[in-house]
Formats: sequence, structure tokens, C-alpha cells
Amino acid sequence: MFDIDDRQIKAAEAKLKTFARKSIPFATRNTLNKAASTTWQKARANVEAGFVLRNKFTIGSIRYESEKRELDIDKQETRVGSIADYMEEQEFGGVKVKRGKHGVPIPTSFAAGQDGQKPRTRLPSRSNKLGRIQLTKTGTINRRPKNTRQATLFAVYNAVATKKRFIYLRLGRGTQGIFKVTGGRLNKSHRRGPIPGAKLRMVYDLSRGSVNIPANPWLSTAVDDVVPKIPRYYRESLAYQAKRNGLA
Repeated sequence: MFDIDDRQIKAAEAKLKTFARKSIPFATRNTLNKAASTTWQKARANVEAGFVLRNKFTIGSIRYESEKRELDIDKQETRVGSIADYMEEQEFGGVKVKRGKHGVPIPTSFAAGQDGQKPRTRLPSRSNKLGRIQLTKTGTINRRPKNTRQATLFAVYNAVATKKRFIYLRLGRGTQGIFKVTGGRLNKSHRRGPIPGAKLRMVYDLSRGSVNIPANPWLSTAVDDVVPKIPRYYRESLAYQAKRNGLA
């Protein structure tokens, strides 16, 4: 018969049980937190590289929630996303429908200071933002026009006269929008004809009742990049816990 000193075996067994009970939940929690924070960083980078940003709110809206207390592995969770509703529309695409009797306002390249460039790559300038525009509604000429051409002439005249250069026009073939009148000087004879030097520039196209918004994935691509790395995060977390508990 052999006498076996099993004290070391029992000690190792006790350490493994403690490791399974206390350390593995920490390893899984750290793995989830690492995956969430990395996904958050990549999602922000995707938005900065692929979006036209009007301010810092969009980047700031992208957040993640880490797991801080839960040690029950089945209940552990982390989240990554945006608190801005429109970011879901950017991720999956959608359809923007008009509100009211006019069409969906689509800013033109002129509105962004890129007159003639297609496609537009910037947001409307500060002075051309929709919320800042005040339309010319009244002026020197207030009588009812006889036709579309005369309505345009009256609107341009009133815009120059009042120095409120933005007007709404409904033109032929369903075209309608918000225009800016640039240039032009007045004298009394101009009521009956075009104002020399005055030009119409469309700022917002209101001709379409709905607009398809193409998908521009910013979150799913970040997730797809991080998921294959999760086993490595877990191995690193297990190694750290093993070392911390004297098992490595």
C-alpha cells in the first residue's frame, strides 16, 4: 500500500472551487465590459468618419452601460447604443414623410455653401438653417397674381423691397421650395418685369412627399468587429483572475 499525502490536492481543489465560485463571474463581467467599451469606441469612430456632424451632440449621444455589480453570470449584461432617436434611422434606414401640406425639406448644395456640387457633403450654413429662415409673406405688392410667372415676379420684388430674401415658390411641374433672392436693385418700373441682377437660388427643395433614407450602419459594424475578439478578452480575464488567486 502507498500512503498518499492529499493535502496539496485538497488545497488545489479548494482553490479551484473558490475560483469557479468567485473569480469566473468577475472574469465574465470584465469580458463584457471590455467588449462594450471597445464597441463604443469603434461606433464613435464610425460616426466621426462617415457622418456629416452639425455639432457634438451626435457623438455624445453614443453611450454604453457597463456591468458593475452583478455576479450571477446569467444576469450580467452590457449595452451600447445612442440616446438620439435619429441614430436608429441612420443604422437601419427608413422613410421620411412630409409634415403638413408641403414636402420634405431637402437642403440643396447652395444651402451648404457648395453651389452646384453633387452630392452635397456639408450641412446648411448657419444663415441657411431651416429654423432661422423667415419667409417674405407681405410687401409692396399684395395683389393676387394672375399666373405662376407673375407670382414669382411679385415674390422676388417683395423680397428685395423688404430685404427679407427668403421666399416660398411653387413652380411648374410640381417643383416647390424655399428660395433665396440674391442681388438686385429696385426702382418703380420693376413691378412690371424682372429686377436686374436678382437671382433665385433654391435653399430647400419641398417637391417630394417622402424621402428614402439609406442605411448607414455605425453600430452593427462596430459589433461585428468586436465579437470575434471576445474569446481573447475572456482568456485574458481568466488569466488575470488565476494569477490574482495564486493559480498561475
